[in-house]
Amino acid sequence: MKAKVVEQFLALKASAGSGKTFALSLRFVYLLFCGANPHQILTLTFTKKASDEMYHRIHQHLKILKDSLKNGDYAQTIIYQELIKEGLTHQDIEDHMSNIYEEFAQSKPRIMTIDAFFHSVLKKFCWYAGVSYRFEVGNAPINEINDEFLSQLNQQSSQQIARFCFSHNISLNQFLTMLMNLDKAYEEIDKSQQNVFLASSHDIAQEIIQKMQVMASWIRSVPNATPRVVKHFQKTSLAEIMKSPRFLLEWQEHTWLKKIDLSPMDNVRQEILNLLKDYFISKESEVLQWLQSYVQIYKNTRDFYLRKANLLTFDDVTLKSYELLYHQIDRDFFYFRLDDKITHILLDEFQDTSVMQYQILKPLMDEICAGNGRLSERSLFVVGDEKQSIYMFRGSFASVFEEASKRLQKSHLIYNYRSSPLVIAFNNTTFAPCYEGFVPSKYPKESASSEGYVKVQNCGEYPLEAAVYEELNTLLESGVSEDDIAILVFKNDDIQLLKEFINTKNPSIQLATEMSSSLFSKQEVKILLNALLFIQNRDSAFYLKNLLKLLGKAYNDDFSPQSALYTLKATRKPSELLLTLIEEFNIANNVSLKFLELSCDFLSIDEFLESLPVMMCSAPAQSNRGVKIMTIHKSKGLEFSYVILVDRFSGSQSDRQKFLYKYQEVSLHQIYYKMQGREDFDEEYKNVFEEEKKRKQQEELNVLYVAFTRAKEGLIVLQKNEKSAYERLSLKPTLQGVITPISKDSMIELESHSMPQVVEMSYHGKQSEFIRNEQETTSILNAAQWNNIKFGEALHSVFEMKLAYNMSDDDVHTRLLNRYGFYCNSSALSDALSKANACLQSEEFKQISRDKEILCEVSFIHQDKLYRMDTLLYNDKERIVLDYKSSLQGHENHQTQVQGYMQFLSSLDKGNPKADVKCRGYVVYPLYQRSFYEIFMF
Repeated sequence: MKAKVVEQFLALKASAGSGKTFALSLRFVYLLFCGANPHQILTLTFTKKASDEMYHRIHQHLKILKDSLKNGDYAQTIIYQELIKEGLTHQDIEDHMSNIYEEFAQSKPRIMTIDAFFHSVLKKFCWYAGVSYRFEVGNAPINEINDEFLSQLNQQSSQQIARFCFSHNISLNQFLTMLMNLDKAYEEIDKSQQNVFLASSHDIAQEIIQKMQVMASWIRSVPNATPRVVKHFQKTSLAEIMKSPRFLLEWQEHTWLKKIDLSPMDNVRQEILNLLKDYFISKESEVLQWLQSYVQIYKNTRDFYLRKANLLTFDDVTLKSYELLYHQIDRDFFYFRLDDKITHILLDEFQDTSVMQYQILKPLMDEICAGNGRLSERSLFVVGDEKQSIYMFRGSFASVFEEASKRLQKSHLIYNYRSSPLVIAFNNTTFAPCYEGFVPSKYPKESASSEGYVKVQNCGEYPLEAAVYEELNTLLESGVSEDDIAILVFKNDDIQLLKEFINTKNPSIQLATEMSSSLFSKQEVKILLNALLFIQNRDSAFYLKNLLKLLGKAYNDDFSPQSALYTLKATRKPSELLLTLIEEFNIANNVSLKFLELSCDFLSIDEFLESLPVMMCSAPAQSNRGVKIMTIHKSKGLEFSYVILVDRFSGSQSDRQKFLYKYQEVSLHQIYYKMQGREDFDEEYKNVFEEEKKRKQQEELNVLYVAFTRAKEGLIVLQKNEKSAYERLSLKPTLQGVITPISKDSMIELESHSMPQVVEMSYHGKQSEFIRNEQETTSILNAAQWNNIKFGEALHSVFEMKLAYNMSDDDVHTRLLNRYGFYCNSSALSDALSKANACLQSEEFKQISRDKEILCEVSFIHQDKLYRMDTLLYNDKERIVLDYKSSLQGHENHQTQVQGYMQFLSSLDKGNPKADVKCRGYVVYPLYQRSFYEIFMF
């Protein structure tokens, strides 16, 4: 097929509810009909849920298309209609449908999160990044890292850090988090920036005071200077100057100074202003230099612990990928290797991309757009919406979408398929004045949605929680199902507040809370953890008292001697202990059961407790049924029939960031240390300060846009009269439309499935109970033995990569370095590759492999034992097994091993008298002159 991609390089702006997932999946399907291999299309999303949904949507489109072509009703399917609009013919679709469907079903498409993509990149180049090939992704053991970092500080450093935290009103944990963020920023910052060397801030401050004394002396000599004016100029410290700097800034325009001719002091005043700017710059330099020394100590401590645990966080994976690209590997080589058979890129939710993520992806995107490479037909499809960029606290930078779109054609999705006409019109009217170039959403006429419902209510002195309950009752009394209602709030704390209030008023209302909290912060998990710790150390009353408090018991209470706390043995598996404790404390729910599930992989309490700090596990939702209560951030990407949007219960969180970041386009250019009043004297700092303020205000607006656009049928907005989060929207009380319940049929269908079915599963055992590995050893190995074993594994890997995957020598060597570079040096791995190649190019191997299929790493179970053949060569007449060994030591055992394989292969034809298949075997010693030893049956 030579179908040409329409709009080859496209940036699609997709407002809320405009069908971006459909657009992305349509693009993917279209590319398949243009001849793209599914594995050549890289599709990146920001959540696992989104990537799973994308895969299933594409599969569903292909299946519907395939079935409709078979049934003859293809003209009515939306996917067929859209493909025809894109320029495909019916013949194109019909001729290739079956092959495309089968190829997609059998392939492994690269539809993944951006974190998963960077993970795969780091796996490919781990040797260059100094990371083990078998690294895992999880939470960093923050407490251990922090403790080790603090233990390395002397008394003076500890006191300096304590003073810094006190003066900046931050906790020690916030200080340590700041060090980690600075480390990341130092990696991103433009290294060409030149440091400005000034006098020390102390010396500059003294010079400012001297200038002020000159000015004060002069003002005292002015006849019409009032005592108030004279006193105002008598500043003896920098703190006093910064407390009331208006007289310096306004100068002749200041109310008190208008009648005084200040021109004799104009030069002195300008010198003071310049010195104040220099003071802030010098102070900033000193603070950053002081912090940088601790950043390096913290980084080294953190890296040590992560290497020890063979662990990286998602942020570490991104950072290591960035370091690879910009510091540790040639960029052309990096992207040449990375670009292996990627010809099309689809990027979802691109407004949520961080600067660092964009810097990693940009060269790959540039190469796709340039069209240079092995394949001429390439495309880039970027989807995003700046109005929905709400993750600045995670590092997202909305401007990257605009930057990425500069060289691309631009298009808008103008229809809103989610919301009712009234909700669409209300949101258009509300947000059009707030966004420059706002494109109003349109209501698709073919949609069967009802007219909708919109209500804005000022609560006045009426408590917000009471107003929420009233609106909820109104919806329920109007016939709206609990499952069709969502209450959106600004903070996690508001969720619990509303839940308790509604439960107090009406316990029969089912509530499903979605809180962004860790599993380990839940009450049930804290109870079980303290119980495990007490069982492990019954001499410690600390955990017992914690447990009593968590269970709501008195301090002097105790448990019965027959309690599991006293009778259970600490040597039992943690899963067995937890199950008994859950039953005794009567805390069986999805939180405690999730914790129980985590424990099933561990054999001892020690092992389980040690692993917990690095586990990443969010608390499960209490239920998917009932009225949903969640934060606006949690609701992004979701939709609900009726939304009750609640104003802030408390003020917005104060800004505790201590640094400002200056960007040039989408590159981090400079870090500024925040100091109160600096913007009055440093114009460049002021510009950065205002830019940061504008970005935060923009994100606050985006949060409101996301909240208002979650509603399908109806939107209810509850706002306070004062300090409302909606002030900038200038909302007026309104009531439009009527509440329309969702159809009764769907409600009945939901109710019929409301009770979960309980199924008791029979125990059939597990493989570990009856399958033994072919070779098991419990001996302790020294370093040399361990290196020899790893060399042998590397040798086996060469044969597998060559025979099973037909890989080039360069690719094989790179993968060997990644997997075994920690154990074997480069020359040893080159030797393994050379010896294996010699075997594969020998006349003996060519003879025994002629006209045969090749399988590698063939596993089978025989008499409850797991075996694995290195290589199997076969055709209709002969089966040949090869087993590779790096040493002649134990040759008799090697012979017996291969004879066992041959015996198994011969047994496959028992019962088939017509079968005449010979079985042969070889032990291959690649490191010796005579490599192939044929083995004969007993």
